[in-house]
Amino acid sequence: MGFGREMKCPKCEYTFHQVGGVGFLFPVEYAETVQKAKNGELGEEIQNFFKEHEDGTIRADIVTLRCEKCGTLKSEKDLTMFVPKGNKLNQIDHGKWSVAMPFEGAQYVDDDDLKRYYTEYMKYPHKCDNCGGSMHKLRNEEELACPACKVKMETVDWINWD
Repeated sequence: MGFGREMKCPKCEYTFHQVGGVGFLFPVEYAETVQKAKNGELGEEIQNFFKEHEDGTIRADIVTLRCEKCGTLKSEKDLTMFVPKGNKLNQIDHGKWSVAMPFEGAQYVDDDDLKRYYTEYMKYPHKCDNCGGSMHKLRNEEELACPACKVKMETVDWINWD
């Protein structure tokens, strides 16, 4: 399931389009994100993680991030890195993803798999495009404050998909 909402500051009219999750295309998004990470397109740190931990994985959901320095908001892939809890895992058989988009045989790791078979190795060090500060992940239900005037933003539109 994916969701999106348009947030607006009632004081200065700043807007932010929050997006979370992925939806039916998650198996495809997961595979593409892992491939980009292994190819170095997402940075050297995550590429080295996959070189050192061939059986490692990442969280590929889209999350909301806030800069600890300037308050800038952004939606981006989580990319937290995980390693298996115990012995090397065999491939996880998910069967069909959904009736609409079966992706039968697709290899992916979802949140249930992460909880069951993996342990967190390292959070991806997201950096702010605005000031270079560290960004941290927000919970979906967490209130968002305007980066400019720090006023609580209001939801003006909402969508769920898949």
